[in-house]
Formats: sequence, structure tokens, C-alpha cells
Amino acid sequence: MQHNNGDTAMLARLEDEREFMSTLLDRAQTESTYRSSEDFGHHVANLEGTFFFPLNWLADGNPQSLCEELGFDYRTLSLGTPAQRLALRIQLLDSLLGDYSTNELPDREYDVFISHASEDKDPFVRKLAEELHDLQLRVWYDEFELSVGDSLRRSIDNGIARSKYGVVVLSPAFFAKNWTQYELDGLVSGQVNGNKVILPIWYNVSYDDILGFSPSLADKVALDANELHVEYIAMLINRVVRRRRNRS
Repeated sequence: MQHNNGDTAMLARLEDEREFMSTLLDRAQTESTYRSSEDFGHHVANLEGTFFFPLNWLADGNPQSLCEELGFDYRTLSLGTPAQRLALRIQLLDSLLGDYSTNELPDREYDVFISHASEDKDPFVRKLAEELHDLQLRVWYDEFELSVGDSLRRSIDNGIARSKYGVVVLSPAFFAKNWTQYELDGLVSGQVNGNKVILPIWYNVSYDDILGFSPSLADKVALDANELHVEYIAMLINRVVRRRRNRS
């Protein structure tokens, strides 16, 4: 796959469009009435047929060959449900923009990577990130680390790879999203390899909720945001991180 020197603006535009498509898909995944509505179907059709996502440009005029190369089912682009078609296009963009991105990621080490659903930012996660930052921890949190034009997938992969701990805010919104599952899979992979520790936080969920989502996570000692203030949760995480630092 090749592109011309003048394609930088197109790449930046596609980064923005990937974010827009992700917002639509997140809403469809959390609102069943919207997912089955004509409005959602029309939105996806407009994305495919008019202004957004020029797949032919990325695929040198052969989208089917591109799908096969990346291991995706090309038929889903035309025959799947609106949500399936949109999810596939987002995955294709993730793969392609990771390859084409011109942004260089810094070689920075982080103490914690915060994995969360966007719905939980305002009521809880942003405050937690700020508290951890005030405790002088090196925190990978999207609002701290991402700038306009950054490759989202590459930035997240970099943050996960360079973080010693994964703070996972488990909530109903977290369970409903594909993107949070992607982050969790990356953190679990690092834990299996012995170079990462997952620190679960329960936010508006019960043990039974966690057990239904992931029995292995239900077995881990967690901090319950329903019972503990965010400042105290940050203090406990800080204590764990610094204890490991002191042993290193």
C-alpha cells in the first residue's frame, strides 16, 4: 500500500473521522433503541457512501484485497448490520493509521495506565487521574497524553507497554464497549508475561457483575469506589506503586 507525499492532511482527517465513528458506535452499543433505529442506519450509510472513510484511497482501489490482507471479512462491509459494518471500518482504520501515522511516541515510562469508559470520566476517572498525578505518579490517562492528530491505537499500545500497573475502572459502561476490552486484553497479556499488574476498581458494579464479565477479574482483590472516596483510592494505589519502586 502506497500513498503520496500530499496525503498527510488526509491522514489527519481520517484520525478525526475514526473518533467520530467510534462515538457513534459507542452510543449504539450502550443504547439499544438507537442501535436498532433508522437514524443509526442512515448515519452508517452516509459514512460509507458520501463524505467519510475513503477506503479506496487507503486500499489503492481494492478494499477486498485490503480486508483479506488484514484478516477481516470483506462481506461484513456490505452485508453486516450497521453496527458490524461500522465496527469493521473502525478496526480497519486502527490497523492502517497505526502503519501510516507520522507521530513519534516518546520513550516514557509510566507507573499506571488508566483503562476506563468515557462515560465514567466526569463522575470519577478524571478526579482519580488528577489525584494520582498530584501524588507524583507517572500516569497514562488519555486527557493527559493524547493530542490532536495522535494515533489513538498506537498511543494506547505505547502506554500499555510502558506502564507497570493497569488501573482498570470496571463499570457497566466499561463492560459494554469493545475499545475497553481491547485495552484490558493488552493489560492481561502484560500480566501473563510477568511485567504488569492489574489493579481493578469497581465502579457502580457488584461482585456478580464482575463474575459475569470475567471470572479471573472477580478473583482479584479490588478497590470499591462505591465504598471508598476517590482520594483514598488514589492513596492506596500510590502506596502499592511506591512499594514496588522501593523493591526494584
